[in-house]
Amino acid sequence: MKPVDLRNETFESLQRLIPADLRAVLEGYKLHGPRTTEELSTLTGIGLLTVRPRTTDLVSLGLVVLDEPETMRRKKEKHIRCGVYRAATDDEVRAALDAAKRPAAHEQILMKV
Repeated sequence: MKPVDLRNETFESLQRLIPADLRAVLEGYKLHGPRTTEELSTLTGIGLLTVRPRTTDLVSLGLVVLDEPETMRRKKEKHIRCGVYRAATDDEVRAALDAAKRPAAHEQILMKV
């Protein structure tokens, strides 16, 4: 796939290109709502070492967003920083896709004959 092909893809057609492991984590966020990666791993049964990198991939694709950055959670009498992620809304995904397409769109340069 060339960059121009990706630029011409639509939101709906891109959904079929999401690999199964990414789709499973994304569905977990959609089903269970905003969660930390650790909580999502526990709820879905998907290993934490799969959930964390797939969450990073989904954030870079604009399909998952950081809901509560640097939330303080209590864990074994220690406060640790962790992020709470959620599935992006369709409008947020479309906006991210449109923003990514904008730099690829340019005017046709007319050449003098």
